[in-house]
Amino acid sequence: MAKKIQKGIHCKMKNKLKSSLILSSLLLNSISTIVLADNQEEEKQVPKEASVEFVADELPTPPVDPTNPDPDPGIPVIPTDPTDPTNPPTEPPVGTDGPLSIDFVSTLYFGENKITGKTENYSARAQGLFVGEDFKNVTNYAQVTDKRGTLEGWILSVKQDTPFMTEASENNKVHELVGAELSFKNAYISTHSEDPEVSTIKEKHIFVSGQEEEVLSTSKGHGGGTFTYNMGSPESLVVQDGDNENLKDDEKVIINKDINLNVPGKAVKKAEKYSTTLIWTLKNAVENR
Repeated sequence: MAKKIQKGIHCKMKNKLKSSLILSSLLLNSISTIVLADNQEEEKQVPKEASVEFVADELPTPPVDPTNPDPDPGIPVIPTDPTDPTNPPTEPPVGTDGPLSIDFVSTLYFGENKITGKTENYSARAQGLFVGEDFKNVTNYAQVTDKRGTLEGWILSVKQDTPFMTEASENNKVHELVGAELSFKNAYISTHSEDPEVSTIKEKHIFVSGQEEEVLSTSKGHGGGTFTYNMGSPESLVVQDGDNENLKDDEKVIINKDINLNVPGKAVKKAEKYSTTLIWTLKNAVENR
């Protein structure tokens, strides 16, 4: 009887051992399968560079529309002469060479006016602009482009070279429009650059003959792209027609009321053209600070 009990116990132990071995084998197989699966899903990476390089552009930059300075390359922008604003030139005016350039500056024209003995304030003609085949009037402006790629900053200044004077006559004499004062106000900038920061903007300015004045500048780290310095707000553009007693005949023109030439009533005026030269200068900011 004792032998039978021992034999039964031995069988049970043997069966438990077999069960343990089978379970261990299954666990090992499962772990092996998991490790194998992890090894098969391991990421493999190969780093490769993608790059682009830029160099300074020496070619001139054409004029842009200051009301929409992000140009469409397929649509030319052509400023017109203020004495004949609706007659488009065959080609846009060309500015200075090089990657730091003055691309365009408006000519200021105050029209033909009747001589009076009163102090008069004459407004400049607006800047005519052809955008493709469409004509529009915009504020008079100066355009600057920095394509150097160094972000050194730049300074734009302007100087009235002489008083308003007539051209030399046969006896080599000129006549000065004594006391005539040129000024503008409400100046602002336009740009499509993602960095529009400027360090100086002169919103109003009275010219003094022979005196150079800084009107717009950017500091180091800024100034890349194209900027327009607009002399007057868009609201300053108004129609002036023949109802104005000083205008010749029955003119109907668009004027910029923010750019003015004030002429004292006591100034002696000849029935001739008076003019001056405005000299616009662009400098590297780093070298001129």
